[in-house]
Amino acid sequence: MLIFYLKFYSVCLQDLSSGSESWRSCCRFSPPYDMRFDSGVFWNGAIHWIGENSSIYFDANSEEVVRKDMPPRPQGQCREKIRYFGEWGGHLHLIQVQSLYAKKFNVLELDKNTWKWSVKYRVHLARLISAFPEMVQQTSYGTQYAFSILSVIRGEKEEDSVLLLTIPGKVIAYNLVRKTSKVVRELPGEIGDTLRFNHVSAYQYTESLAPVPALKDLSSLF
Repeated sequence: MLIFYLKFYSVCLQDLSSGSESWRSCCRFSPPYDMRFDSGVFWNGAIHWIGENSSIYFDANSEEVVRKDMPPRPQGQCREKIRYFGEWGGHLHLIQVQSLYAKKFNVLELDKNTWKWSVKYRVHLARLISAFPEMVQQTSYGTQYAFSILSVIRGEKEEDSVLLLTIPGKVIAYNLVRKTSKVVRELPGEIGDTLRFNHVSAYQYTESLAPVPALKDLSSLF
């Protein structure tokens, strides 16, 4: 098992299977200016990071950093169009929007063989907004829809795949095939408190019997 560490645009590795607790710096790189390193995702043997215009990934086998283009950005005035980037069950997903509170958007999936993005699901939250009118927020900029995307969860059956999101006071599972919704959990607190969570602050729970030692001093690598 490998542990990855990123600091000052250098990828460091620790191989737990070898019994060693030492770290080694294996790759230094110059990232694109708009790269977001707070949302790295491990998929298909590599760690992926994205920006608004490009993406990079670190291949764990070749120990190289590769740059890739992002799919075309949706038209619109919103500068930050990425609302979700994550992995589930071996599938890498991306959601881009025209505006920050758009109720229509596509869920994209990256193909392992062609390394091309394609539309997996087309989402329209009209039914969800009708069922939970507290999502509608009137602001000085007009009508906005209050929600935050936590995860895209692929079910064992295609019809069980859901979009997990927060709305004011609730966590909702929105079925991507049936277009139905279910309240997963009530959230106490103000609207701003319940919407501050997003895919960066949501983590999958994975059981493991492998011990993960405390991080050692990495200053010697830089």
